[in-house]
This record gives sequence, C-alpha cells and structure tokens, in this order.
Amino acid sequence: MNTMEKEVSEVLGGYAKANPESLLRMAESNDWRALAVWEATRRAARLLELFDDQTLKSIAAGEIDMQALCREAATSQRVVT
Repeated sequence: MNTMEKEVSEVLGGYAKANPESLLRMAESNDWRALAVWEATRRAARLLELFDDQTLKSIAAGEIDMQALCREAATSQRVVT
C-alpha cells in the first residue's frame, strides 16, 4: 500500500467508526472514479466564484488562459530548497 492509499484508508477508517453501515453501502459503488472527477470539477468551479462577471466572461471566451495562470501562480509559490 502506497502513502496515498494509506491516507485514504485512514480517512475511511475514521468514517467507518461513525458510519459503518453507510460505508458498507458505499463500498458497493463502482463509480468512484466518476465521483472523483466530479469533485475535482466542483472544486475548480469554486475558485471561479472569486472572480467578477466580466472576468468570468473573459475566461469563458478563452481570452484568459486559466491553466497557464494557475501553473504560474503555483510555481511562483514553491519554495526551492
């Protein structure tokens, strides 16, 4: 089990303590990948709430390259050791 899987397992263990029956029902689901894609999209959409209407229109029109700007902002925050 890799580190990320261990972290997921720990979260699920905590959830199971409070909601074991619910977790067993969720274990039957086979659409976890689709749900994760939806959640990633939802989180990205929340970032858009920070912008005014004109900025959203510019993003929607492709006038602002959000991928490039996100990468640039994230890279500028990295600490080099």
